[in-house]
Amino acid sequence: MKLLTDTASRLRRWLAASPARRAAATLSLATTLTLLLLALADALTHQPIATAQARHREQLINAVLPSLPLPLLVDNDKPVPLDDSSVMQGVRGADDAQAWLIDTTTHEGYNGDIRLLIGLLPGSELQPAIIDGVRVLSHHETPGLGDPIERERSDWIEQFRGRRIAELATAWSSGRTEDGFDALTGASITSMAVLNAVQRAGHDAARHVLEESNDVQDSDGPEDPSGVEVLRGQ
Repeated sequence: MKLLTDTASRLRRWLAASPARRAAATLSLATTLTLLLLALADALTHQPIATAQARHREQLINAVLPSLPLPLLVDNDKPVPLDDSSVMQGVRGADDAQAWLIDTTTHEGYNGDIRLLIGLLPGSELQPAIIDGVRVLSHHETPGLGDPIERERSDWIEQFRGRRIAELATAWSSGRTEDGFDALTGASITSMAVLNAVQRAGHDAARHVLEESNDVQDSDGPEDPSGVEVLRGQ
């Protein structure tokens, strides 16, 4: 009973207040309700968004390392910075085959940055670093000209698969490199930016792997499973 009386008393005071005070109180209430609704919406959508992002990332990793049998184990605890714009992570397939993921960004795109994900296989001692796949993570290239670097728009990016980093030439002639790598029609700057980025990141990764090979051979302790992400595919 007392609660009802107190509520009625507050309501009467609110109604008796000046228009300015009523407006301020209404605005405060509306703001509080809006914040509560936003917090509720974030709580309801956070997990589904995170799940969708993780699934998309898994699909990209599987796409750039199609030669490795699933499930893939991604070492998230030991990312290796290759330079200011490239990071490398180790990956192992179900048969313990080793590979590397490289997340790199080039600033040489026609309209700005192009971010790439590169899958790299070890190859042999004489011919290291075989490209298993490349995907574009983000870009701002011209629609209809530069955006065919996206796999969803064309198969141009598939030219990288199976090529050795050492074989990637950068001398263009009539829209084609010395080793037969075709540029996108009307987007030679975009094509060159992607090619240079893959070549540069691949060289840096191969050099790092060779420099660390002696340490890897000398290390025979158990591998720490913490921080290893298991990708089982679709």
